[in-house]
Amino acid sequence: MQSIISQFTSLEAILAGVVIISWVAVSVALLSLMRVKRQEVAVRDAMEELKQTVTIGNNGLIGMGRKLLSIEKNMQRQKRNQLKEPQKPAAAPVPRASIVNMDSHYQQAGEMLAQGLTAGQVANATGMSQAEVQLLAMLRTTATEPVS
Repeated sequence: MQSIISQFTSLEAILAGVVIISWVAVSVALLSLMRVKRQEVAVRDAMEELKQTVTIGNNGLIGMGRKLLSIEKNMQRQKRNQLKEPQKPAAAPVPRASIVNMDSHYQQAGEMLAQGLTAGQVANATGMSQAEVQLLAMLRTTATEPVS
């Protein structure tokens, strides 16, 4: 081995050193590329999870918005009926009963989720949309997670 090294001219030695350094550089570049690919997969998975969470949130908000519109329509209908028939005694306001009823739906759904039922099962049992139940489940897990 030493005879081979001693036979190298200085130019050949420099060339051999450059070849070794280039192999090391290529190896480091390949390792870096593998790390970047793993990070890309992790970021892509996180983005998909985030998209799903946003979709669930949006669908739940749409369901809640529809319920609020329904309550508003009931309030307007009640108001029109009161204006048409002033001789009837005023009954308890519908919105308060609707709100209490809606709260009891959410409480019932929360209890069912705490018992381990799926969002689909809770939605079928309570009459809520599945997106609302998923949003409620997501809010419950967020509320119970420790703050870091």
